[in-house]
Amino acid sequence: MRTSKLLFKIISFLIVIILINNLLVFLLKPYLGSSAEMWTLYKQKEDLTLIYTGSSQCIAGIRPDYVDSASGYVSYNMGTNMQSVHNSKRAIEKAIKEHDIKVVFAVIDFQTLSMDRYSNYRAEASFQSAENSIEDPLTRITNTIGFVTDPEIIGTPGSVNFFFPWVYDRNTDIATNVKEKLSGQVLDASKHRDQYGFESSDEVMDSNLVSISLEEAREWSNNTTAFQDLYITDSVRKSLKEMAEVCRENNVRLVAASIPYANHFSVYRLDDYQAVTNELTEIFSGDNCAYYDFNLIKPEYFEIKSSYYRDVGHLNTEGATAFSTFLGEFLVTSETTDVSDYFYDINEY
Repeated sequence: MRTSKLLFKIISFLIVIILINNLLVFLLKPYLGSSAEMWTLYKQKEDLTLIYTGSSQCIAGIRPDYVDSASGYVSYNMGTNMQSVHNSKRAIEKAIKEHDIKVVFAVIDFQTLSMDRYSNYRAEASFQSAENSIEDPLTRITNTIGFVTDPEIIGTPGSVNFFFPWVYDRNTDIATNVKEKLSGQVLDASKHRDQYGFESSDEVMDSNLVSISLEEAREWSNNTTAFQDLYITDSVRKSLKEMAEVCRENNVRLVAASIPYANHFSVYRLDDYQAVTNELTEIFSGDNCAYYDFNLIKPEYFEIKSSYYRDVGHLNTEGATAFSTFLGEFLVTSETTDVSDYFYDINEY
């Protein structure tokens, strides 16, 4: 009898927890967050030949339809907020498996190169949870087990919190969130993607924010102390190499790149910038694989205007349109032509 009562209490407690969790998920989990929207739109795509991966720099900086018009590819933007290199690799693997991918354009966000997966937990968990939403039940279970037992997650609160999505993926505008879920549609289109995965913005960066040229970078580096550390962790390095290997094994051209952002030479020490650039160039070297830093593009090939930025870290719609048009042409040209002359050599400064 005592055992039955104890079992009843345990079951009742679990039911209450599940009900509360489901209620909080309904109230707080976004109708379509960055990762959920990316995977939902991806599921609708057919015959993709080019994908883009990376962080919010990718979402804000690449307009697939403009690249396609200039290149002839059929592409989709698989970027998500704070997307880690680990998850970029996962997206690449999935796209190659499900589509006839010819080219991968992997945006390398320097901020993510030294970030461990648990410190970036909200983005990591949101990415996996959203991917699960488009998978069959067995794949969901496999993915979930893989995530919570990952060496960088297991033993942390994240291995439990994954089952409570409102903890890591939430929208505090509850009223709008509930209305969207009840109506089954996005009510505020701002900060949402178009059908190609691009997120537009008409904002223009404050002209008072610091943005220095490559010529000024050495002096800035020698006379300023407030820099962010820039380096590649062993875990990220491993994922970068695996990303390159996946593409090589599947005969997919990999173009890894840093796309323009306004504080690229002011936020990191120039010596660190040079060291990381050289390592990325080495990792992404060899047949059908290359790394390009479009912050180093010469103006006669592509002129980066101050009006192209929405803030120090992202392009706006005007900038993304100009860059994407250029990128489509660049992808075609660089396939058969040496384009090293398009870029300044960072090691000369």
